[in-house]
Amino acid sequence: MRKLVQRRTVDYTSIVGRYVQACMWQRDARDKHTIQPNPASLLDILPCVAYPDNPSTRRQLITGSQSGEFTLWNGQSFNFEMLLQAHDQAVRSMIWSNNENWMFTGCGGGARRSEEAPRKQLATKARRSWCSLSVRPEVVVPESVLRKRKREELWAAAGKEKAVAEKKKAIESRKIIFSRAKQYAEEYEAQEKELEQQSG
Repeated sequence: MRKLVQRRTVDYTSIVGRYVQACMWQRDARDKHTIQPNPASLLDILPCVAYPDNPSTRRQLITGSQSGEFTLWNGQSFNFEMLLQAHDQAVRSMIWSNNENWMFTGCGGGARRSEEAPRKQLATKARRSWCSLSVRPEVVVPESVLRKRKREELWAAAGKEKAVAEKKKAIESRKIIFSRAKQYAEEYEAQEKELEQQSG
C-alpha cells in the first residue's frame, strides 16, 4: 500500500488581508496601486479579484530552480507537468521577449540560454553569473516620423531614377557624338579620295 503524501498548501490569507486593507481606502479605480515590474513589488501583489480589468487567464506557470531545471506548473491543481534540465547551475533570471516567442534565462555559471517555443535553443557563455536580464521595449514610432521617412524614401527613389535617366541620356548623347564623328571621318576620307583621283 502506498504511503499517503501530504500536499503542501498555499497560504494566501496575507494577500487577502492586504486587499481588505486596500479596499478600505480606495474610492474607485483611480486609487488603485500599480504593481511595478521588479522583485520588490512582490510584497504589494493582491489576489486576482483585485484586478477585474486584468484577470489571470493563464493555466500554467514556468519557474527556474536551484538545480538549473525549468518546471512547468499547472495553475489549477498546483502540481508540475514537466521538468526540463536547462542549466548546470541555479537559474538566476528569466524573462520573456516582447513578442513572447523567446524566453531568455541566465544561470550562476554565466551561461545564457534563449529558447523559442518549438525548441530552438541558443546558448552563450559569460565570465560572471547572470543576475538579471532585460529586454529592450518595443519602439513606438510617431506617425509624423513615419511620414517623414516615407517622404525621404520617395525622394531618394526619385533621385535615383533621375540619376539613372541622366546616365542613360549621357550614354545616348555620347553614342550620337561618336556616330557623327565616324560619319564625318568617313565623309572626309571619301572627299580626299575624290581629290586624289581628280588630281591624278
